[in-house]
Amino acid sequence: MLGMKSLALRNPDLAWEALCRLDKARRNRLALSLMAFNPPRDIHNRVRSFVFSDSIIVFTMSDTDDDLMAIVILVGELIARPLHYCIPMRGGIAHDRFLFNLEHSLGVGPALVRAHSLSEGAQWLGICVDQEVCDHAIRIPIQSGGHPAIIPWLVPYKDGRTTESLVLDWVVSHRNNWTVKLPLGVKQFHQPFERFFGPFEDLPDDVRRKYDNTVRFVNNRLLEQCPPDTQTAGE
Repeated sequence: MLGMKSLALRNPDLAWEALCRLDKARRNRLALSLMAFNPPRDIHNRVRSFVFSDSIIVFTMSDTDDDLMAIVILVGELIARPLHYCIPMRGGIAHDRFLFNLEHSLGVGPALVRAHSLSEGAQWLGICVDQEVCDHAIRIPIQSGGHPAIIPWLVPYKDGRTTESLVLDWVVSHRNNWTVKLPLGVKQFHQPFERFFGPFEDLPDDVRRKYDNTVRFVNNRLLEQCPPDTQTAGE
């Protein structure tokens, strides 16, 4: 979750409310029945998750096509659904070893380190993925309405560089959630978050840039994929 550190220091009660909303979104999405086809099968039991402070750690039980489809679908839901609860998220998906004990909510491994590295420096609300995840998704393939689930995008980072990265196209996969006229304005996008983080004008410059970079991605993906007479944008 973006902004939790400053929120917890400024208003612990609001931080607790935000954390509860995040967990509600997680439990709501984990209850989904995730279906794959050819042949039809339920794949939602391929993923597990637990919460560590303001982070949701999601991992698969194995290394099959069904595992990858399940985590790609679920992670897309875990950035889109928290938006309904006014919670901004970013994350990463990496392929590697992950050791866990669900009973004690323990987990460690290079997959977690790499996923954290993919997401931590990115200045936006979005999901970066590694090359191995992307290559596997292309082989399956994983798509939404004929559009690839993972695309290249120029992602801005904290150190000032902008690098072409592989990202989850969660905007297009959730295109039916967006219901107001395009192009979406950055203040319009941020307005639902004001309860927790205050007016857009009062945010630090680097935080404002995260929302601005996100809105550029949202507008690009929706304007490119929606016919001109039906272009709408987000809640």
